[in-house]
Order: sequence, then structure tokens, then C-alpha cells
Amino acid sequence: FYESPTLDQFSHFDDTYPSVEWLVYEAMRLNPPTKRISRAYLMKPMRIPILPSLGSFLTSLSGRFVHRECADIESVLQASSIWGSEARTFQPLRFHPSRITKEQEIAKGLPFGYGRHKCVAAGWAPMAAGIITAAILSHLQGDSEFRLVDGEAIGGREGWQGWSVVNNIQATRDHTSVQI
Repeated sequence: FYESPTLDQFSHFDDTYPSVEWLVYEAMRLNPPTKRISRAYLMKPMRIPILPSLGSFLTSLSGRFVHRECADIESVLQASSIWGSEARTFQPLRFHPSRITKEQEIAKGLPFGYGRHKCVAAGWAPMAAGIITAAILSHLQGDSEFRLVDGEAIGGREGWQGWSVVNNIQATRDHTSVQI
């Protein structure tokens, strides 16, 4: 994919290997960049005929007239009722057209929000993530002088601690690495 990052190449799959697109969606499903999305809505101010500005005044008082909603994206993306008994297992082939359900098709895009508040990058960010990942992996393969060292956890705002890219030649000399 790194050699030819086209939309066709991004979405290409066969019955044995998943597409890069499916790899990205599965990684984001298991490690959503945003676990919860919340919105606050200002409730319609009350209007009292005698005191027309009272409603506006009351609306501004300590958020009492603000309605908040929160969507637990992570729970939906890992719910066994949607994704099956192995919902927390990395299985990119679950996105194969013969396997994916209508509910899963809708849910796979939730890391980017939904509806009118959907992320403006939803159309190009998955492919960009695939290109970036392919570029990094292409430099860590085979006889590369670099290697990736796994950390304790993966994903989230704090989940990359301990991950690093190590220069094999320099690391054997002075034990240095670049923290991710």
C-alpha cells in the first residue's frame, strides 16, 4: 500500500487478507481516539410577557438551562451485542462484505462522530492513517536499522507510554531510543 497509496489500493481485499481500510477501522474500533462524545444544548429561554428579558436572564444562570447528552462511543464499538462474542479481539476480516451487518457498518464510523457534528476529516483520515502507518512500517521491516519496542498499553491519550523506536546500531552502543 505504501508504494501505491490509491483509494483502490486502500480498499482492496481478497478472501485471505484484509484491506488496509479494514485494518484502520478495526484498530480505531478497539482503540477509539475519542471514547465519549458529548454535546450541550441551550434550552429555549422562557418568555414572560411582563418581563421579556427575564427568560434570557434565567438561561444564563449557572447552566441550569443547558441540556447535555453524551454518547459512549467506546461501548458501542466494543459491544458484543453488535460485534459478537469476540468483540474485543482484533479481527479486521469482520468488515468483509459477506460478514458485516448493517448495524456494524453504521457503527464502524463512530470514531468520527455522527450526523451534523461528524468530523470534517472522516472522509480522508482513515486513508491518511493507513499511509502514515505503512510509511512507518516500511522503515521497520527486514534489515532496517530501526525497530519498534512495544509499551505497556496502546491507544488513548495516555496509552502510548513506553513505546519507542529504537536505532539498533546506536542502541547497542549507548542504549538510546526515541519515545513515541
